[in-house]
Amino acid sequence: LSTEEKYKELIILTYSLLLLLIIGLAYYLIKSRKLRYNKKLFRINRLNEENIDKTKKDPHKAELFQRIEHEFVQNKLFLKDKLSLSYIAEIVNSNSTYVSDAINTFANSNLRAYINKMRIEYVKSEIKKRVNSKQYVNFDEISIQTGFNSKPHFYTVFKQFTGLTPKEYLKFCIDEKKSKRN
Repeated sequence: LSTEEKYKELIILTYSLLLLLIIGLAYYLIKSRKLRYNKKLFRINRLNEENIDKTKKDPHKAELFQRIEHEFVQNKLFLKDKLSLSYIAEIVNSNSTYVSDAINTFANSNLRAYINKMRIEYVKSEIKKRVNSKQYVNFDEISIQTGFNSKPHFYTVFKQFTGLTPKEYLKFCIDEKKSKRN
């Protein structure tokens, strides 16, 4: 074989090895990404199973959360302005540690976030109700009525939960009502 032919064979061999190396590296990267993804899914599933297991293992905590939720929904407890863990515990005949644990477990949030979520849902329904009945929407009145200590805090929490300011949400409701009429 001539030097030129040996050189061509060497180039072909080098490119073939390089191609195999690239394919092997790509395979490794895909497998490792898939493995990381599967580990994340495993962790998420394990957390979900733990939450389900908590319900099965501790029916008393589930029953306590149902009582808490009943007080919040039926009696609109979330509208009180000075709502504390000890006050809720007193109402549901439990202690604050159990109440806190039940809310953390079943609402997947702390007490303050749970209260704020319920307040914002109530505010949204109030705004829709007032828009539908063509009543004036006074945000100062609504923020006080729903237990927020100040208008700026109300605006901050509302935007945090909805992504909109109360005025933007009001405009959205008005536009939605107009589009339903047309």
